[in-house]
Amino acid sequence: MLGLAASGCTVGPLAENTPEPGDPPTTASPEPSTETPSEQPTPTRSTPPETPLAGEPCTSEAQSRDQGGIEYVCTRDDSGQLIWMDRESSERLTEARRVAQERAEAEARAEAERKAAEEARLAEEQRLAEERAAAEEAQRLAEEQAAAEEAQRLAEQQRLAEEQRIAEEQRIAEERRRLQEQVQPPPNVYYENCAAVRAAGADPIYPGSPGWEPKFDRDGDGVGCEP
Repeated sequence: MLGLAASGCTVGPLAENTPEPGDPPTTASPEPSTETPSEQPTPTRSTPPETPLAGEPCTSEAQSRDQGGIEYVCTRDDSGQLIWMDRESSERLTEARRVAQERAEAEARAEAERKAAEEARLAEEQRLAEERAAAEEAQRLAEEQAAAEEAQRLAEQQRLAEEQRIAEEQRIAEERRRLQEQVQPPPNVYYENCAAVRAAGADPIYPGSPGWEPKFDRDGDGVGCEP
């Protein structure tokens, strides 16, 4: 200190910062920082992941919806429930269902045609059978009618023949009576047999006629020595 004073140097304010021997060391105050503190990110609420749509129920058939870059279509499954399906699965199911429906419709048409053909065949067979039965019945009736008419004709023919026979017999008998009345044989006429009756032209001979005897009427019909 003395040296500095002797040399004429002036002690400035720095001397105030110079520690004296025996003084505790001083700590320099840090200079204030001019850097702007970095902004911390504001915490956000985490969004829960979406439930996968595949297999979930839906309400309107053919409705579509995207999720995670995949297009889903509301489709009716085999149990009849409406669920979300990815478009490929939906189209594959729809196509399979369409093919099955077309196959079922084709089979139903084929079955209907088969049944119609079978019914037509049976109806034709029944019609032919009925026609055949009707023809057979008509033929039977015609044959019965023809047989009845033939029997009636024969009966009428027989009746006429019988009437003619009786009439002829009556005519002959009347003619012979007339002849017998014209030629009166003697009351004591006697015929040995029918040969004698025929030889005399008195055949046939009847009861009450001259020369009549019961022996001439062997069959008892009232006419003796019949031709």
